[in-house]
Amino acid sequence: MNLLWIINKYVNGDMSQKFYPIFLANTQKELANKGYELSFVFFSELVANNDLIQNKIVFRQEEFIHLSAEDIEHEAHRIEKEYSFTLKQAYFADIVQTFDGQDERKITVPKKDFKDLSFLVPRFIFLENLIVEKNIDVIFSDVSPEVEMEFGRAIGNKLDKIVLKSSEGSALGKTVLFQSLGFGKDRLVEPNMSEFTVEDAEKFCQDFIENQRPPYLRPKKLIPERRLLNRINNRIKDYDFFNILKWPFKTFSKIVLSSYYLIERKVLKPFLYDSFDPNIPYIFIGFHLNSESTMVLRAQPFTNQTALVEMISRVLPYNYTLYVRAHPHWPDTYPFSYLAKMINLPNVKILSHEISVHEIISNSKAILTYNATTGIEALIYGKPVLSFASNIYKEHPAVDYCGDLFELGEKLTKTINSIVYKDDTFNFISKIKSVSISFLLDSNTFISEQDSKDRAIIFSDFLFKSIDWCKKNRI
Repeated sequence: MNLLWIINKYVNGDMSQKFYPIFLANTQKELANKGYELSFVFFSELVANNDLIQNKIVFRQEEFIHLSAEDIEHEAHRIEKEYSFTLKQAYFADIVQTFDGQDERKITVPKKDFKDLSFLVPRFIFLENLIVEKNIDVIFSDVSPEVEMEFGRAIGNKLDKIVLKSSEGSALGKTVLFQSLGFGKDRLVEPNMSEFTVEDAEKFCQDFIENQRPPYLRPKKLIPERRLLNRINNRIKDYDFFNILKWPFKTFSKIVLSSYYLIERKVLKPFLYDSFDPNIPYIFIGFHLNSESTMVLRAQPFTNQTALVEMISRVLPYNYTLYVRAHPHWPDTYPFSYLAKMINLPNVKILSHEISVHEIISNSKAILTYNATTGIEALIYGKPVLSFASNIYKEHPAVDYCGDLFELGEKLTKTINSIVYKDDTFNFISKIKSVSISFLLDSNTFISEQDSKDRAIIFSDFLFKSIDWCKKNRI
């Protein structure tokens, strides 16, 4: 069986990622022992030159220089017609995270970066030819919303290939795989990876509530020592004199910006905050980081969270309040002007990000989320959930999904009247813990050579069992 891994093009192989190629190479070896040939496709040469990695294919734009403007135009129309999607649709989630000037606050793409997409056409053709010529059976990519990964999804779905994408965070800090079935549509892959019993899940929930713990701990990352002298030497080695000259100005700009964020957070935003009354009937929604993959890829129709809050405010159940809170890990990514849009919405109250999520959830009637950990926290507390993105929570019977705003009022009233049974929650957590692996695939979370080799053994087994599950459970 032939596998194709579309490598994250933003992985650069710097010192924080130096063990990632070892993980890739050993995953390849482990899968070969299972009879699977894994090839890697690179859309940048940042890691592609690593000699450890075999069976690698690198896209090079110059190989398509023969295509005329008319050829590009013709191919673009062919691609969009045959694959029933648009290039902009595939590219938005990528460019909104990476355009020059993105500070994790912006939710739209500048016109200049979203106008000429002709450079994408050769990338699609290259991937299309590669998948056909190498007779690829399975296409895999990580959680990133890159355009090339979405191209792989579209091609794989049309050619009846198995398309897998990793997911994390909402799976209690573990990695699960989803089988991509369409744009923003997927299903959980359920390989049997470990035994986490219902009794184990019950103890987990009890500990979470009694000790008000976070649902999982953030993974350890490889953080190399970065001395100023070393950084300057690296710049000189790379002949990057222009950036050396710009460095003092960049540093000064960061200090000014940080100072403004501090004033905004400590002085301006408190004017928007309401007091929290746990005794009134309310629904809670916690904001996501605007540029994260959940928002820009899996919940693209609702990327503007304040617009969704406005829609919810119009159809709230009788005598209900909607509490809104910015994400506590990224309080500075929500501009004052962005949050202020909600200040005059009926029955909407903005809470400080410093208020405990345990207190908010435990007194709520229901939780609204895209794909945040508040979803699983809510279920542990016995609160029903309504989601607005494809996520893992749909495996729980007390979770509903809204993809049609005409159904929003109906969904809200259904949700607040739902009952969350403890046994369902225990079974749900048992299932998630049993079909996942305990580490993430972020390139900077591999902390040693041995760690990378050990994880490769686990991940190759995970991928092998996941593919087998998909073959046995074809749609």
